[in-house]
Amino acid sequence: MFPHPEYALELVFEPGERGAALRLNPVDQTARVRELLEQADVSPLPEGLLSLRSTIPLGAGFGSSAALCVVLARWILSARGLSADSASVRALATRLEHHFHGESSGMDVAVATEGRALRFRRGEEPRPLELKRMPRFTFHDTGHRASTQDCIRRVADLASTDPARARSLDAQMAEASQLAIRALAQGELGPLAQAMDLGQGCFQGWGLLPPGVETLEQTLRAQGALAVKLTGAGGGGFIVALWP
Repeated sequence: MFPHPEYALELVFEPGERGAALRLNPVDQTARVRELLEQADVSPLPEGLLSLRSTIPLGAGFGSSAALCVVLARWILSARGLSADSASVRALATRLEHHFHGESSGMDVAVATEGRALRFRRGEEPRPLELKRMPRFTFHDTGHRASTQDCIRRVADLASTDPARARSLDAQMAEASQLAIRALAQGELGPLAQAMDLGQGCFQGWGLLPPGVETLEQTLRAQGALAVKLTGAGGGGFIVALWP
């Protein structure tokens, strides 16, 4: 998994006078942030102005909820005088992200915490992803936005109604992941394109391709893209295209 260098979220805290309330900027994030702070049992809340400045599109498969949880985790740990090492930040941020996803895998949180490409397997320590060279990727907005929790629910529904099909798709995605890891380490575009195609097939099988994505895919392939795949959990967001 890769961080996107063009998108970022910054948290700035300006302490206020004793007895003043915690204020948030932008105000439309107040309810969302307060829910997370309550979940983390941050009481009493520090006095002052908490500002969030983000360029990450919401619901677009770029890990906006993970980024928010990571910066809040760092702030909470620092405010409590606790260690804000990577492991502590990941643990708290993953717990906060349960609020968005029902149960966070911790994958997006790990990448947001480390700020570099990682190999991630649930229950294990994240490891740096070996890259022989960085492939050329471009990102293209489908125009649709989706909730990760809704996408997880759709996959769970398929597992309940058609367990054999669900197991087959899970195995296909596992194959795609391993193929992509080997291709990136060896700098081979052909196997990487194959891995992306397998992954995109899984999104189709899970019913997570947004309307009109086939047209966008055909356009990109006609322009020379080797493969395309949805970002994030599917349902919307961006298409990532691989180029020669």
